[in-house]
Amino acid sequence: MRKSVFLTLMLVILLVLAASVSVFPSVAGTMLKGAAIVSKSFADDAAKLVFKYGDDLSKLIYKYGDDAVKIAKTYGKKSVEVLKVYGDEAMKVFKDYGDDGVKFFIWNSENVSRGLGKYGDDALKAYMYYGDTAVKAVGKYSDDILIPLSKSSSISKNLILNKGDELIKISREFTGNAEFKHAIEAAGNDPKIIEIISKYGKRILEYIKKNPKTIGAVGLSTAIFKVATSDQLLGKAIEGTSDVAGKLISNITTPSINNPASWGLAIIIVIIPLLLIRKYSKRKRVKNKTPLKLFKK
Repeated sequence: MRKSVFLTLMLVILLVLAASVSVFPSVAGTMLKGAAIVSKSFADDAAKLVFKYGDDLSKLIYKYGDDAVKIAKTYGKKSVEVLKVYGDEAMKVFKDYGDDGVKFFIWNSENVSRGLGKYGDDALKAYMYYGDTAVKAVGKYSDDILIPLSKSSSISKNLILNKGDELIKISREFTGNAEFKHAIEAAGNDPKIIEIISKYGKRILEYIKKNPKTIGAVGLSTAIFKVATSDQLLGKAIEGTSDVAGKLISNITTPSINNPASWGLAIIIVIIPLLLIRKYSKRKRVKNKTPLKLFKK
């Protein structure tokens, strides 16, 4: 305890001296060794704040320098407590997201820290995109909701708070951020479409990729919407069926060695008709020759 008080007093003395006498920064730097040095412009504030918050802040100043002083001065005792407990995690949020990040982390530090531990920067993105709405969603659906929330900043509050389970499923079906955004755009704010996409998302995607002629020259979000809102197309997507013409043409032009069925289709559609044509032509030649022989006689 005495050692701790002594260190705090020493830091205050050094900071005051650094603030008032230009000769002392080098001395302070030597005594503080490898620790971060508070710049002259923050030295006076640091001295006052250390007197106010004690040893906890003095240790943070040793480690984070001016940043610790700025945060403590702006956000008070709570910020010192948060920095003390969460250290580098808290400082990362403060630096990456500025004032909004500081405010949010101070009042939601436990949630944010847990999310960081599970999902890293994705958790931070989700919280910075949606703030208190993300906190409520985590309370309702678990930390897993942070993944879909990190993929897009334009999900409606209504969907987040009422269709969180579906959003989590969609984020697992549409793993790429771009695909996920298209799925959300396709759903708009319609809970029914969200439910369909969450249930059949992968099959809808596969159907779109296999049937470009049926879908037409449209963007992915429009294509998803088209399939999800059409009973006929959705039924085909669920069953895994394809547009026959498009599929046959694709298989004939690019038969796969690993897919014997594609070669079978190529034989049926291309080779057999050729054999029939050849046979028919041969019969026709034979019929034409007979009258010629009779005529010669």
